[in-house]
Amino acid sequence: MHVLIVNIGEKSEAIATTHAQGFSLHASKLKSRLNITSKQVEVPHPRDLASVVSRVKPALAIVQPTWRHSADDVIAGFRAVYERPDRPKLVFLDWYAPTSSPHFGVLPYLDRYLKRTVMVDFAEYRKPYIGGYAVADYVCRMLDLDLGDWNFGSEIPAGHEHKLWMGWNFGIGSTYHKLIKFASVFGKSWKRRSVDVNRRLGPPPKSLAPNEWYQNYRDAALKSMDPLVRKWRCSDYQRVPRRKYIFELLNSKMVFSPFGWGEVCFRDYEAVCCGALLVKHSMKHLVTSPNIYVDYETYVPVAWDLSDATEVISYYLNKPEKAAKIASNAQEVLRDYYSNDRFVDDVQRSLRGLLPVP
Repeated sequence: MHVLIVNIGEKSEAIATTHAQGFSLHASKLKSRLNITSKQVEVPHPRDLASVVSRVKPALAIVQPTWRHSADDVIAGFRAVYERPDRPKLVFLDWYAPTSSPHFGVLPYLDRYLKRTVMVDFAEYRKPYIGGYAVADYVCRMLDLDLGDWNFGSEIPAGHEHKLWMGWNFGIGSTYHKLIKFASVFGKSWKRRSVDVNRRLGPPPKSLAPNEWYQNYRDAALKSMDPLVRKWRCSDYQRVPRRKYIFELLNSKMVFSPFGWGEVCFRDYEAVCCGALLVKHSMKHLVTSPNIYVDYETYVPVAWDLSDATEVISYYLNKPEKAAKIASNAQEVLRDYYSNDRFVDDVQRSLRGLLPVP
C-alpha cells in the first residue's frame, strides 16, 4: 500500500516533521509487517492538496496541515479531494499541542483524524472551555485571566465523532532515539547525580494569546519551586545552550515539567531519555503514545494548581530507591518503544480499518 504524507505550510514546522519521521525511521518494518511504502511531499497551502494527490495517486494520504491556515481553507482543501470518486483514504495527522483543534470542522471530509493526544472522556470535547481546551481554561480560572475572543477549539460535527482517534506524538522522533543511546553511555546512576531538581524552564517566547496566559502559568510554576531551593540543589531556570542542557539533565535526579501550550512537552521525553524522574501535572485525563505517563510507575503527578509540587518532589528525593525505580521504568518504556519498532504498532492501530487486510 502506497501512502502519501503531505506536510502543508509556507514554513517548515519542526514538530510536523518529527511526527512524520517514523515513516522513514521504520520504513523496512512498515513494509515487511504492514506492506506500507511512503512518500513525503511539502505543499504551501491546503488548496494544493488535490493536485499533489492527483499526481501521486496514493492509496492513502496522511495530511499534516498547520494551525496557521484558517478552518475554511483546510476544509476546502480536504473537500476537494474527498468528493472525487477515485479519491484515496484521507487521514488528518494533527500535531498541535492542545487536546483541541481549530480544524475539527474538516471531519466530514476525511476518513480519520489522528490527534497526538486524545481525551479519555469524549464528553470533554463538548465543554465550552475558555480558550477552547482544558489547560487554557484551567489556567485562566486559576489566575483570573481574560482571553477575550482567543480560542483554539472548534466543534466536532455530530455523527463524525468516531473518526477522532489517538495517533502518536513527537516522542517517536530521531532526537529521542539518539538521546536515549547517548544517555546509556554518559548518564550517571540516579544517586550519583548532583542536581536534585531541574527547573530549567526558561522564559517562554512571547505568546499569541491575550494576557500571555502561557507565560503567567510558567511563572506560577517556577514560583512553586522556590521553597525547594532552601533545602535541595536546584538548577537555575534560564535557557542555556542545548549541549549544556542535556548534560545537566544527565546529572539531574528529578525534572519538573509543567504544561506548555498543551500537556505533552519536549522536556518530558528529554528527561526520561536521560534517566531523570519526571514530575508533571496529572495526565490522567488524556492518552498518547509513546506513553510515559503512568501515575507513579513512569512519572510522578502533581496537582494542576501546583499546591503539592514541593511536597511531592521532597518526598521522592527522600525516597531515592522509589524515585530511581520510577525513572528507570520510564526509560525502559522508551527503550522498548524504539528497539521493538512500536511506531509500527501505532500505525497499525491508528489506521485500523483503512489498511488492506493481509
